[in-house]
Amino acid sequence: MIVELKLTGISDEDVARDAPYMRHLVATRLEQIWGVCAAHLDPDQGRGDHRYVETGVKVLRQLAQLYRLDAPIPAKPAETPVISAREQVLRGLDALEESRRESQG
Repeated sequence: MIVELKLTGISDEDVARDAPYMRHLVATRLEQIWGVCAAHLDPDQGRGDHRYVETGVKVLRQLAQLYRLDAPIPAKPAETPVISAREQVLRGLDALEESRRESQG
């Protein structure tokens, strides 16, 4: 008798399907943790409890990573045409020669 074993686990399809929900769930829980920490970090009451400070820093770091705030922002395409260094130098030399001519004559 052959028994087929059904392997359970999380497949790539499961991860792709559930990623938005899990991101939301993690963000919600991190916000809850931050809410508890923030109450203990009031600057008017003096120095905060170092445990809450450390936890708050970790939570903010995780939130920043979750929202990809550490990722570089893609550059917008240049609105003005890009001028090569050679063209800039030539324009500068032309302007210099023009100003020299005006001063001489």
